[in-house]
Amino acid sequence: MIDYGELERAAREDLKHHPMFLLRYAELDGPDPTDTDCRFMSLGWAQYNQRDASLKILRHTGDRWSRQSEELPLHRVIDGTILLVEAMRSLDRDGHEYHLNDIKVDADTFSNQDRELYITAGHESPDAFARQLTAPTLLGRLATLRRKLNRLFESGLIK
Repeated sequence: MIDYGELERAAREDLKHHPMFLLRYAELDGPDPTDTDCRFMSLGWAQYNQRDASLKILRHTGDRWSRQSEELPLHRVIDGTILLVEAMRSLDRDGHEYHLNDIKVDADTFSNQDRELYITAGHESPDAFARQLTAPTLLGRLATLRRKLNRLFESGLIK
């Protein structure tokens, strides 16, 4: 039996990637969540540049954190984008500054999710992380994604 509380503590304290939002992902992991080594999805400070926000998939074999954490099945890419959008939706604006808040994820957002989820925001430079989430480059990439998704919707490929 996996002790998710202990794994969550280790993910927050022992890894070089520093989570700001740590989603317990194993039971939400796509088509077969009973057979996954993906324990968490993290939106946080990058492992190799602590000034950059990043998404990391935290895979655990049962004995150790996997070095294969960077390879992503496509459904995890989409789920990571959803986590990013939910983090951005959690922001409060005060004048020209944004502030990070906890995330509430509606039921049925992720696969196999039958109830609301709450994700507590991390405490390591939250205002700086909020600035990363509202950086013009990121907002521009999301605008491009929106245009591309609208085209798929208009073509009838997605409903």
